[in-house]
Amino acid sequence: MLKILVPAIASGVVAALLSFFSTLALVVSALTLVGASPGDLASAITASCAGIAMLGGWLSWRWRMPILVSWSVPGAALLAGLSGFQHFQLAVGGFVFSAALMLAIASWPPLIRQMARLPTGLSAALLAGLLFPFALGAVQTFEHSWLLGAVSLAAYLLGRRLAPSYAVVFVMLALALALYWVPGEGHGAALAFASGLDWTWPQFALTTLISLGVPLCVVSLVAQNLPGLALLRQQGYQPAVGRVLWCTAGVSLLLAPLGVFGLNLAPISAALCSGADGEGACARRVQASLAYAATYAVLALCSAPLLQLFSELPRAAILAVTGFALLVPLGKSLERLLLDERHREAGMMTFLTGASGVALAGVGASFWALLVGILAVVML
Repeated sequence: MLKILVPAIASGVVAALLSFFSTLALVVSALTLVGASPGDLASAITASCAGIAMLGGWLSWRWRMPILVSWSVPGAALLAGLSGFQHFQLAVGGFVFSAALMLAIASWPPLIRQMARLPTGLSAALLAGLLFPFALGAVQTFEHSWLLGAVSLAAYLLGRRLAPSYAVVFVMLALALALYWVPGEGHGAALAFASGLDWTWPQFALTTLISLGVPLCVVSLVAQNLPGLALLRQQGYQPAVGRVLWCTAGVSLLLAPLGVFGLNLAPISAALCSGADGEGACARRVQASLAYAATYAVLALCSAPLLQLFSELPRAAILAVTGFALLVPLGKSLERLLLDERHREAGMMTFLTGASGVALAGVGASFWALLVGILAVVML
């Protein structure tokens, strides 16, 4: 029994810690750029972690499937690429609309099938365009600090050589040592984060719903939910697609006023928890998913001190962690884009539009990238 239980718990805990710390910088930056105050940030991180823990733990226990949940990385990249938010209430209105739209899609199976038919290259191009500006942070680190840039690059390469799945952990540990031991590498401006949940009443504006709500729903569905469901099928499970999407969208809708921009399936974390096939594989996966949920419950309780520590990091360290954490997802997206020969040109147009950050008529680049890509697929 211990031979099954201990490795399963360890893989679940490691997957949760990697999922949280490798994307925290991107999530905090994204929420800050759409107007979140320190109180809003603390509320959003706490509510997100609690939602991930409760939803993922309940779904895994209820259906005896390794259903892992996380916040949306492409969704965070989408938020960080937007501008013009004078009040966080507008962003919350976009979160509410995105969750409601996901509920509508989950209630209409033919629409889910149509969304699943979106060309692989096009969806990969949209995700790559959102991630590209932030992956550049791995290089931009050198503009702020040659030392931190060199340390993070060396740590990442060493990590990819020795333990590819934990390369970002190597970067974080190396940066922590550099910041502690090397004089002159000052900390960032510390902010006061208090634990607790802050309710934000949503405000709705047409431009926000178009540039934030619609693309946020699409990238979450295409980049996380559908791959997460596909991974479950590959492992021999038969998840009820509509019910899973209903649960994730419903919890996202309830938590949106607390600053949660969306909870979705976590295919990358689920792959880390899959383990080897064979006898006891099903039990290991479920136990790993429950350990993953329990770790996020602990992170929810510790969110305020973690954000306090994060706020004291220099910008160079944040750029490095974010950039190197997104290199692998960006590379996989570009690979899928280039392999889809039939839609390669449409995918490149989508990628360039999304990466440009251009905003027209108050609508962000993500919406125009999706529109240009679908138009190119139809015309070409």
